[in-house]
Amino acid sequence: PDDEPADLDGAPVERAAAVVADDGDAGEARETLAIVARDGVVRRAAVDDAVGNASLVVTTAETRTELAAERLADARAAAALVADLPPVAGRLDDFEARLDDVESRADALGDAVQEVLGMKADGDLYAIARRVKRVTTAATEVQRAADDLQFEIDSFESWLADADRRAEELAADVDALAASVDEIAAAVESLAAESAAAAKETDAQIE
Repeated sequence: PDDEPADLDGAPVERAAAVVADDGDAGEARETLAIVARDGVVRRAAVDDAVGNASLVVTTAETRTELAAERLADARAAAALVADLPPVAGRLDDFEARLDDVESRADALGDAVQEVLGMKADGDLYAIARRVKRVTTAATEVQRAADDLQFEIDSFESWLADADRRAEELAADVDALAASVDEIAAAVESLAAESAAAAKETDAQIE
């Protein structure tokens, strides 16, 4: 728990895990405490290394986010002449919304690292380790989201540059729409026929 006194410094990870886990998951506690341990012993001096490692992951996530923003700017420029077309505008708007989300999450990472730094002198070591673990996991997720966004933007630019591909996809969309319309029409006809048959049967019964 976060309110454990900061006396884990110098305790073997195994024993420290038993203290903080209580009735919880000792295995997870050991894994978390290993973040602030050296040679199997929890050390406050290990916090700097832990924060340094987390900061590297955060920096990578921030860089990938910046690259995604640059790729989207390039894509908008490439799509300038057709940006008003619904398929193009829709995809650009979707990319923009996703980028806003990734940027917001990336901005929060730096604040989280600063919070850990503010705890390193006398904060609870288990709480510090858990925060480092959370920020590292969050940064990895941000990086993955930024990379996925870049990949999709690249595919979008390739689609923009390939007129034949655009025509094929448009034709496929038209065919799919036509098939859907035919299915609806068939369903309507079937319902109409069933209704007519039911009405005829009712009339016969009345007569």
